[in-house]
Amino acid sequence: MEETQGIDCQRLLELTADLGYLLLENGAEIYRVEESMERIFAVYGVTGDVFAIPTCIVATVLDAQGKPVTVTRRIRTRINNFDKVMRLNSLSRKICAEKPGLESYEDQLNQVKNAPVYPAWVSVPAVAGISLAFTLFFGGTLRDGICSGVLGIVLQLIVLGMGRLKSNQFFTDIVASGICAGLTMLAVEMGLGDNADMIIIGLFMNLVPGIAMTNAVRDIIAGDLVAGSAKVTEALMIGIALALGAGIAISCSRYLGGL
Repeated sequence: MEETQGIDCQRLLELTADLGYLLLENGAEIYRVEESMERIFAVYGVTGDVFAIPTCIVATVLDAQGKPVTVTRRIRTRINNFDKVMRLNSLSRKICAEKPGLESYEDQLNQVKNAPVYPAWVSVPAVAGISLAFTLFFGGTLRDGICSGVLGIVLQLIVLGMGRLKSNQFFTDIVASGICAGLTMLAVEMGLGDNADMIIIGLFMNLVPGIAMTNAVRDIIAGDLVAGSAKVTEALMIGIALALGAGIAISCSRYLGGL
């Protein structure tokens, strides 16, 4: 393979593209992905350019003969794992400061890549607590909060289960919002809760695309109009999915209640 200043350009490109892929896959902003990759190229004395959007990364470097070498990474699933984003960000800064060999670079990247995520026994109670807290915050009664907390467990189990099935986020949000809204209406009908709207709001705060919208505004302000527009569209689609799932469940419960 071609080398520039003793560096295997192809391997450097592949490793750095993997780092950018992991950043984008775990919810990092577009500017962070592009800047991290370009800084790493510059540290190793390689001329490189990066173009990233929420679903794709295209990176190009020049080899020893000045010929462009390009790699593409397609991002099909995206989550919000800011622990991993923080680890990757720290790794990119460490690489820029120390300029390790590519073997060390790869080992450190694999360590971050294989770092464990939060298990279900952590995420499920967390979602339950968030649901309970938001229901009380928006004016729900204590019974509403307890219902929301219990249904928060159901919500997270649905999300985790759909994730194991490799379902896309739009369909996951429709199913999760529909089932939880339906169970909420049933709980209120049985007298376990007082205000269905407060319970549903508390539950849906776990699914509202606030981070996607915030990143969209950040990208647009930074001049990444394509990426920003894509994230705005993504946020709107998530909102539509939540409304669609809840609307179907509420309509069905009212129809069945009127029979």
